[in-house]
This record gives sequence, C-alpha cells and structure tokens, in this order.
Amino acid sequence: MLVKARTIIFITTYPFNDDFALKYGFDMLKRKGFNIVILNVLNIIFPKASAKIPLYNKLYPVWDVPQTKVKFRSDLEYKLKTINGWKIVVLVIPPFYRILRVLKRVRVDYIEMLLNTRPKSLPVNKKICDRFFLMLYRLFTNPVGLFLKSILPKFTLCLLKGLPYQLLGIKYPKYVVLGSEIVHSRCYSLSKSRIIKSHSFDYDRYLRNKGMSKSPNIPNEEYYVHIADNPWGGHDFALNGWKAIISKSLYTQIINKFLDYVEEKTGKKILIAAHPKHTSEDDIYNGRPFLYFDTEQLIKYSCGIICHFSGAMNFAVIHNKPICFISIREPKDSTYYKYDATAFASAVGAKIHPIETDEDLQQMMENGMFSYNSDSYEDYKRKYIGINNEERLCWDIVADTLIQDQQLNE
Repeated sequence: MLVKARTIIFITTYPFNDDFALKYGFDMLKRKGFNIVILNVLNIIFPKASAKIPLYNKLYPVWDVPQTKVKFRSDLEYKLKTINGWKIVVLVIPPFYRILRVLKRVRVDYIEMLLNTRPKSLPVNKKICDRFFLMLYRLFTNPVGLFLKSILPKFTLCLLKGLPYQLLGIKYPKYVVLGSEIVHSRCYSLSKSRIIKSHSFDYDRYLRNKGMSKSPNIPNEEYYVHIADNPWGGHDFALNGWKAIISKSLYTQIINKFLDYVEEKTGKKILIAAHPKHTSEDDIYNGRPFLYFDTEQLIKYSCGIICHFSGAMNFAVIHNKPICFISIREPKDSTYYKYDATAFASAVGAKIHPIETDEDLQQMMENGMFSYNSDSYEDYKRKYIGINNEERLCWDIVADTLIQDQQLNE
C-alpha cells in the first residue's frame, strides 16, 4: 500500500538548535517516516523585536532540516498550502490568535503541547488588604498600565472562555499533549481536543539519558550546579519589551561574590549550566565552566543545584538532589524574584535565601543552604513532571497516535 507523505510543521519564534531537535523528537519522527518543516514566525508575532535578536538572522539547518523565516501572515498561509500530503502543525509557541487564524483559513490542524507545566506564580505572601491598596495605587498613578496589563488580559480571557472558537474564526487544537496532571487555565475546554497523555519534556530527557554512561566532561570531584540566569536582559526580555530587572554589572558582582563564598565554605566547585538560549555574552561567572552540556547529566552527578528559579530544577527533583533557592532584594518592584521564585520554592518545601550582604551569606550557611523534602518532591513529580510507568518517549507516543488516526481516517 502506498503511504501518503506525512509532514510535521513546527511553528516557532526561536531558532532551533541540536538541543531543540532532540527535545522535539526529530530522530523519532524521521524514523517513523515523517517529513519535518520548521517555520520561524518571529517577525509575525514580535515584528519590533526581530531586529534585536541576532540569532534570528542565523537560521541554519538543524539535523538536515532547513529553518525558514516567515515574515508575514500571507507568507505563512502560502507555505502551509504548498506542503503536499497529510500535515499537522506543532505549536512551539503559545496559541497566538493571528497564527490560529491562518491555520483556520488553510484548514490545517494543530497540536498544542502542555508538557512543562510549572508552579503558578502568585503573590502568595500578599494580604488581601495589601493587594487592594496596591491596586488603588496603580489606579491613580498608572491607570493606562493597569488597564492594559491587568484588566484587559483578564477580560479577554473571560471573553474567549465564553465564546466558541468557531465564532472567533479559529480552530481548537486537534490534539493536546499533556505532560502531567496539572493543567493551568486555558481559553478552551480540553474536551474539544483529543488528549494524548505523556510526561514532561524533562522526564523525556531523563528517559533518553537513562542508560548513558558518565561523560568524561563531567568532573569526578564533588560539585554543585548553578542554573544560569540573566535578569539584566536577554532573548525573552527583548521579545516582550521587558525592562531589565537589575544592571548586568551589579548582578555580576552579587552573583560571583555569592559563588566565591559557597566554594570557599563548602570546598566544592560550582559549574554553570547555560540555557540553550544563552550566548557567550551571558557568561559573567569569572571563568567558571559555562556549560551547554546536557543539564540533566550535570545535575544527575552533582551534589545539588543553585538557582533563582528554573524549569531545570525538575532534573534535581527527578534525581532527588537538594536545591538552594537564592534571591536579590535590589529589583524591589519586580515579580521576577518575589513571585516566581516563591512559587517554585514553595512547591518543593524549600526556603529562599537573599545573597546581597555578608550577613545574608552567613545566615544562609547557619540556617542550611540546601533544602530537600522527600514528600514535597514526590508531590512535585506527580503534579508537574508526570512521572509514571510509561517508558516510551513522548514523541514515540505522539507519532504512533498520529499514524494510527491517519490510517483509520483513510
């Protein structure tokens, strides 16, 4: 029997690299006979930011798959129409309305991936009266900002929940891939889509690496892993028009003083785990190893991790490694440290340590730098990592489901 061409189209705003290709199962999809297309729609979603992202102008093929810039919605529509045979889109981006409109016009179904659910960031330490007075302050000092950043998004979400996607001229996802039992509020009912149950991307990486022997790149001596952060700005800041939380020079001074102190007091080396989006300009760690090496493996053989907050802490939870959460008081008006770090730390029953002063560092050591709570870790695994008895990789599960459904509908 002649098998029709099957194409998976990844729509993204970030250039794919080898790590992304592995994360999105290129090896498995190719092995199962899928063609792969990467369409970068950065200019459609963030037209003002596209010129500020140097990597956008360097879209090299990854795993022999070309990466194509798509500057306008009309171009996206044309490119989708010219792909012959059976095809489906995988959204590597949030479900932006302007993209969903195009998919509706060209009658192409899409998959939404909900695999890396994280603890929800909430101002958990604010009393109701404090929130009320804060809202009044914002109302009188910046009413336009309050409307655009707080009231309008909530109103829009309520509107979307109250209207069928059909009336908005967009389609529900054909498939939703779930990575855990926690699904934060969506603008549609999941009953409108076929659910594919899997696990988080991080657990998928753990399964891939499960039988791997220790790499010679990993030190034999005991070490900690610091998950690199760049609150002075970077890719996501440029895309969203965020202001820097703290100056690069000040952050460099604070973080290296802290890392020096920990190395001196513990006698353990600290390795820096870089994010795939980081460049050499983000290496501010005074000569410490700045590694793009597989973070899961770095954490597996470590004595623990240090971070402000990070999805990579999932690897620490999987491997039952202690975590040290750190914060900086300098960005007083920023939710970056106040709420996000609090959400992650609370989810695993951990403390957050300020690190700006000598007194902060001394108190951190006296109170216990690292936290580990086995019950909280098990709860976190269930809620956010989706650990179960399924040993198949995510894209094995997804690909088999797509092939089976296509064959049934032929």
